[in-house]
Amino acid sequence: MSDASHVALSTTPTLPGHEVVAHLGVVAASTVLAPTTWLEARSLGRTVLGGRVRAHVDLTDAAIVDAVERLRADARASGANAVVGLSVEPTQLRHCLLVIVSGTAVSVTETAPRADADA
Repeated sequence: MSDASHVALSTTPTLPGHEVVAHLGVVAASTVLAPTTWLEARSLGRTVLGGRVRAHVDLTDAAIVDAVERLRADARASGANAVVGLSVEPTQLRHCLLVIVSGTAVSVTETAPRADADA
């Protein structure tokens, strides 16, 4: 973790190859995006016929990326270089897409390779 501006993410309680040296608290971020009327009209055919609604997939992906970047900024501001236990929860809020991400901001250091790793 040589780049201080980088914040590693893990959905597990640990970060492989690293040791947690400090827990800095819970971090969370959210994003709410509303589909346009045009997007809703374009997706109507897929809703009726079935299949993947590409525009909604793109909207969901954009919301997740935005929320994760906000989470990383909050973690960096707390002095963390990683977030463990990351959770991503997309849901519908009226006609909007709400994405909440949360985790534990931590400070980690790389662990030395074990001497018996090659044995």
